[in-house]
Amino acid sequence: MLKRLPVVVGLCLAAALAFAGATAEAPPVPAVLQASEAEVKKLNEDLQKALTDKNDELLAKAIEQMESLRSDTFAPAIRNAMKSANTAVLAAAIRAAAAYEMKDLEKDVRKQLHAKPAKDDRVGLYGEVGAASIDYVTRLGLGGEDVTVVDNYLTPLVAPMDERRVTASWALDLLRASIAYIGKNKVKHGVPLLVDLVAEPEPKVMSAGARGTPPPAPPQAYWDALVKLWQKSESWVRWALKETTGQEFRSAREWAAWLKENKKDYR
Repeated sequence: MLKRLPVVVGLCLAAALAFAGATAEAPPVPAVLQASEAEVKKLNEDLQKALTDKNDELLAKAIEQMESLRSDTFAPAIRNAMKSANTAVLAAAIRAAAAYEMKDLEKDVRKQLHAKPAKDDRVGLYGEVGAASIDYVTRLGLGGEDVTVVDNYLTPLVAPMDERRVTASWALDLLRASIAYIGKNKVKHGVPLLVDLVAEPEPKVMSAGARGTPPPAPPQAYWDALVKLWQKSESWVRWALKETTGQEFRSAREWAAWLKENKKDYR
């Protein structure tokens, strides 16, 4: 029994290291399959019902399925959905347009990427449509949005300790799309933030402001949501850092030390 103990300990250590995360994996891209005749018929029926009933929820679901099912008959519906004022429908249309490589819609998508949040957007970030727009420019190999992606979307998502954002239904999509954009376009401007995202989130002690009173600390729900995002995205972050810097380090501490020595190149 004693002779087998080192093997068991070794396996446990290996499992612990694997869990800690040292792999670099590109963010996934949805597969696009050719739709069967039955699928085309069913989706067109769903689409017609949604339009007849003026049901945006049903319309969004129909357009969303078109992202993974290709048929030339769906293209007009995707283009029409790009004009929708409903965020779910619009986001689904942009993602489907990316899957169908509709490059002629680039101007419209960039416009959405720079649109101001709707007045009723209590989260303060046009997250669902923003995530889809970033996904579009990334999948079609387009650039020119480095500052927009890093400063206007990714930083507000993870930096200000806002529970509403990290718990939003679109938070992971926005995180995935932003990381993919940075890695694909080798955005040096995004490296410092990515280095911060390597480390597992931990509750921080809030420092006192100018009047000597620290701001209220985020609730535990914020940290729980942030940890879940980190668990799902850490390998993507490592991939983007590898693509952008050509470097690979195991620990967040090593990444921080490296960035300190090279910060002039990644401002």
